[in-house]
Amino acid sequence: MDLLAFYVVAAHTGIMFFFTVAVAPFIFRVLPPVWAGIYVRSFFPRYYAFLWATSIFSAYVLRERLTGQVSLVVAALFLINWVVLTPAINRATDNALRRRFMVLHALSIGINFVQLGLLFWCLYQDTPY
Repeated sequence: MDLLAFYVVAAHTGIMFFFTVAVAPFIFRVLPPVWAGIYVRSFFPRYYAFLWATSIFSAYVLRERLTGQVSLVVAALFLINWVVLTPAINRATDNALRRRFMVLHALSIGINFVQLGLLFWCLYQDTPY
């Protein structure tokens, strides 16, 4: 079961890295703004919910290892992005609060990079091999 949980951590890292470098930078460049907005609003709650749930799984299975505790921190950060920041970002967009949007979006991106750093560290330092 530990190995499965490490695969989940590796999958998180890959999913997040791929999204960060291959998907996010191009959504608003390729799709018309209205479509891109609809896509992003539909995608992010599912993205955060899925990664939160699987992080909780890893945290539980690996609870006796450092990666388990780090997975719990990563899960908490997914929850913040999902439940707090995403709705706030959407409200800022809906109300044309550009500066607020930029601050919240930057915070969300910062959290994403912290999570990626933690996950890469886990894969490097705490791998069961």
